Amino acid sequence: MSQANNKIYVQPEQSYEETDFFATIRDGIEKEKEAKRDEVREYVQYNTLEQAISLLGGTKNAKPFKKNAGGRSTTYSFTLNSSNIINNYRIYPDNEVLISVDDFGLVRDPPDLKNAPPIEAEVINISDNRLTVTLFVNRADKQKSLEAFKQAFRTKNSSYGIIPLLNPVPFERVSRSVNEIQNIREKKEIILGQKNISFDKDEVSEVPDELNESQKRAFIKCQQANHVALIHGPPGTGKSRTLSELIRSFVNQGKKVLLTAHSNQAVDNLIMGSSQYYDTDENAIHYDALHDKLTISRVGSGSRNEIIQANYTSIPSATADVVAGTMNSIEKFDENEFDVAVVDESSQSPLHSTLIPIVKSKKIILAGDHKQLPPYSSTENEQKDIGISLFEHLIEAFGSEIKSFLRTQYRMNKKIADFPNQEFYEGQLETAEQNHDWTVFNLDPVKAFHVDGVEQQTENKSYKNTSEVAVICDKIEALDQLNVSLDCVGIIAAYRGQVTAIKNALSDMDMNTDKIKVDTIDSFQGSEKDIIFVSFVRSNNNGNTGFLTFPNEGGRRLNVAMTRAKKRLVLVGNWETLRTQSENEDCSDIYDRLYEHLKSEELIIE
Repeated sequence: MSQANNKIYVQPEQSYEETDFFATIRDGIEKEKEAKRDEVREYVQYNTLEQAISLLGGTKNAKPFKKNAGGRSTTYSFTLNSSNIINNYRIYPDNEVLISVDDFGLVRDPPDLKNAPPIEAEVINISDNRLTVTLFVNRADKQKSLEAFKQAFRTKNSSYGIIPLLNPVPFERVSRSVNEIQNIREKKEIILGQKNISFDKDEVSEVPDELNESQKRAFIKCQQANHVALIHGPPGTGKSRTLSELIRSFVNQGKKVLLTAHSNQAVDNLIMGSSQYYDTDENAIHYDALHDKLTISRVGSGSRNEIIQANYTSIPSATADVVAGTMNSIEKFDENEFDVAVVDESSQSPLHSTLIPIVKSKKIILAGDHKQLPPYSSTENEQKDIGISLFEHLIEAFGSEIKSFLRTQYRMNKKIADFPNQEFYEGQLETAEQNHDWTVFNLDPVKAFHVDGVEQQTENKSYKNTSEVAVICDKIEALDQLNVSLDCVGIIAAYRGQVTAIKNALSDMDMNTDKIKVDTIDSFQGSEKDIIFVSFVRSNNNGNTGFLTFPNEGGRRLNVAMTRAKKRLVLVGNWETLRTQSENEDCSDIYDRLYEHLKSEELIIE
């Protein structure tokens, strides 16, 4: 770091060769495509067709219409119930789709083809209520999928389920931005670590008194930044609050602000805060918009928030103070059209996607937490390279001087935060007084159970552990007897097979458990509950813990699991299995340190 001309310059600690770097970026785009496919494949594998359609779009009533074997490839046309396929089913031309046989149209389904995995295809034409596809025969890793598809197509009364698998358009937009950034010298050199970045030394006026000291430091640094600044916000540290104050300040300075994130939910959350119809969060920029202090234009069609749809989707972006949308939806804007871009949850966004707001704005503020899960990662059954975010890349390139760390956490009881703080945040976190000691009925904030159960592989090659399910159900029953509202309870299972097992067990209990959220660690990222149970599932004599201890992401996954609880965290697992070092490189040492921490604090029941 150096100083000159009333500026502070941060020099790169690492630089990157252009050709190799952008080749890696383009390879990352292809990896993210496959990660998106895997995400849908996994959801379809573990859920019913109706559940998949509800979440992803699609239909279960596609009827075979015509097979055309002419030309380079064979095409198959289906008749659907609606002539508005795009809006009703969220299926677009050039989309990739999953097609499964829902009904063979026979008196008895062929036993050897029943429940065949779906086959993948590309939509080549949509016309009225007709959908035409060509099959990715090379992806049919199980011949049974292709055989089932073809047999059902020969039957007059058969029907298919069709689910959107991948929309290539967002990736095409990202590719354009990668090409654009290579032609913008200053921005390219910053990303490559070949140019200093600078911060003004001038004092910043009107720093909001409502912010705490670390939030104020982040606010000031972001105002002084000339190119880029990062806000590292661990769970519950008021990252969104700090960003909202920054957006207000930029608008008051007459700057046009771009608000973006990788998902529609993250964009809407930053606009709304905790606002509901009749209860507006005064710290959110939605409150300012309602009181005519600024204007917001929500671009793109992905928002599911009714308040945002009613208030902001019809506002022209050209006249708005703040334009908000996903990175995919903002690609249409011109280079440097915005004075500043604010990117929330940027550590969950692949590096290549975040190049879009860099192109569109003169300066960029990135907020995130690179100690939580990366943009994409391994699945239960397959280890993959993790995706790197621009947030993490810039820390690697410029070091810690580029970022501000939000120090005070307002989410968890201090005892819940203790281990994540020491293990993942170098002991820098402090716990606010308001949540320092909060509990549920004076129950211990942290409790762990050693369960020497037996893991079982499910038919979908996931895992379940009924012994851990029994422990969790027993503790849920105890909470119910204390009259604890079960909608404040969340259950995190490391494997999807265990999610299903827990849901089934809860449904059999003699109480209403419908409001208990049960999901995987990855799906819980960004959520919080007063009480969280974590089931680690794996239990064997070989110390085989699968993706829980993959070296580059196992610790991050554990961090997510442990930082969802506000007042009580219950950890359920076989600690001998979790702590056992495998023959391959892993992060079982983190679980060993967690076990020793729990034991030293007398928090584990063995």
